[in-house]
Amino acid sequence: MASIRKLKNGKYQATIYVGRDADGKHLRKYVTKPSLKECKKAAREIEEEIDSKSFVDIKNDRFSEYATKWLNINKNRLAPQTYLSYDMYIRKHFNPYFKTLKLQQINEFHIRDYINKKIEVLSPNTVRKHFFVLKEMFFDVLKNKSPCIGIKPPAPVPFSPKVPSTEEFNMIWEAAKGSWYEMPILLAGWCGMRKGEIFALKPNDLDYKQSTIRIDESRSDSEHGYIDKSTKNKQERVVVAPAYLMELLKKHIASKSIIGMHRLFDTRPDSFSTNFGEWIQSKKLPDVTFHALRHYHATYLYEQGIPDKYVADRLGHDIVVLKQIYQHIGVDSEKALDEKIKNMFEIK
Repeated sequence: MASIRKLKNGKYQATIYVGRDADGKHLRKYVTKPSLKECKKAAREIEEEIDSKSFVDIKNDRFSEYATKWLNINKNRLAPQTYLSYDMYIRKHFNPYFKTLKLQQINEFHIRDYINKKIEVLSPNTVRKHFFVLKEMFFDVLKNKSPCIGIKPPAPVPFSPKVPSTEEFNMIWEAAKGSWYEMPILLAGWCGMRKGEIFALKPNDLDYKQSTIRIDESRSDSEHGYIDKSTKNKQERVVVAPAYLMELLKKHIASKSIIGMHRLFDTRPDSFSTNFGEWIQSKKLPDVTFHALRHYHATYLYEQGIPDKYVADRLGHDIVVLKQIYQHIGVDSEKALDEKIKNMFEIK
């Protein structure tokens, strides 16, 4: 129950017990109003919020200060790369927009304005990611008073990867033959491996007798440098690889005297992406990203009539997600199958 006293200036001040801090010290909230009736009402509203566990005292907290605290508190539950992404959102986007605004000053208008400004320079899918992070941040501190409530993010744009054709992939491979680039290119284009998975490979992941590669780790960026973590779908998988590629890897390991738990490649994944792009341009090859070679692998398997489940397992994808990404290929395949079935039952 709040205690209320009359001040010398004629106003009324309520003292509300909020709880205890980490050291057991009593925490109190003070509310000052012109009349006793207004003071009682304000105190009662705060007490009701405390009882429903929706009370937050954020009067003097700036968004930038809170955002840093929020990120640190949630650090352990976030994947290293997700943590870095959120940190980038805060430093390069959120803080420059909200500047010195305090949490209680931010309203629905600011959120809508932020979305409108960012949609002019970023993709709708990226702005959606920003919004959902803001939504979580504000809900954690403001609950049902969050300025994000009732606001819809930009509609998602279906992902349509730029996939090199078989002719274009062979051009890239031909240019890479005999160079260090050949192995990563074939691991992505022939085995569908992600960049992080390629740069986490170790000698004991290769089975020359079975001609297979075990994929159980992924090299990922973190605030403390690169770390090895589980694969994106948290599951180990084993993929069969062409004999040519296995022999290439075997020779590489022997020439570099790579043993034990040492990785096959000591290049940083982010550096490789940049270098690959520069190499593509210098050779005047088809303008594709390194990750597009993984898309090429999936596309090629589809074109060869490989079943969805086998493709999904090989790429370490959820089959539903896989079909969403390569939906355009699936539609073409279904049309071809429809024609085949019609011809099968055609009266001769």
